[in-house]
Amino acid sequence: MSGKACDTLDIDTVPQPHEHAQVADLPLSALEVATFIESMTAELRLMARGVRLDTLCYFLEMARVEASIQIEQIAARPRA
Repeated sequence: MSGKACDTLDIDTVPQPHEHAQVADLPLSALEVATFIESMTAELRLMARGVRLDTLCYFLEMARVEASIQIEQIAARPRA
């Protein structure tokens, strides 16, 4: 990328996490996905806050809160 503000990133050229996985591709549960999202959004929020990206920080916090709510709802479901 040339560093121009109008450049876009071609998503097809970005390695996807599963392409470098060392473990077999196992299906993830909703709880595992929600927990991962909660963790990642918390870290991203801290990064955004550190450079004063306040609106982005807010939306990342909202995503983290929603993931946390989903975790609680999943945990409260009766087990089969």
